[in-house]
Amino acid sequence: MSNWKLRWFVLKDLCLYYFSSDKPDAKAIGMIMMPSYHVSVVKNNKKKYIFQVAHPSTIAKPYLFQADTHEYMDVWVEALTHAAMAQKGTRNFWL
Repeated sequence: MSNWKLRWFVLKDLCLYYFSSDKPDAKAIGMIMMPSYHVSVVKNNKKKYIFQVAHPSTIAKPYLFQADTHEYMDVWVEALTHAAMAQKGTRNFWL
């Protein structure tokens, strides 16, 4: 976890899009199709509010995220878990 990069995220329906900028006209640099991924909180002694999105495939490495607060982490974990279970949300989330 020593190679962290700052990214902005938008969860829209079942896709998690990520951006290298928070500008309104920024284009997504990638996306994760959430169905079948597993979302979990990561216990780490050095960093707070860490959670991950991992695919059951052993080939794909997990994505690690750090929220600003415990509350933001809880909201993201819940929203991503619903998307991973292929439950279309009624609202979109930004991080």
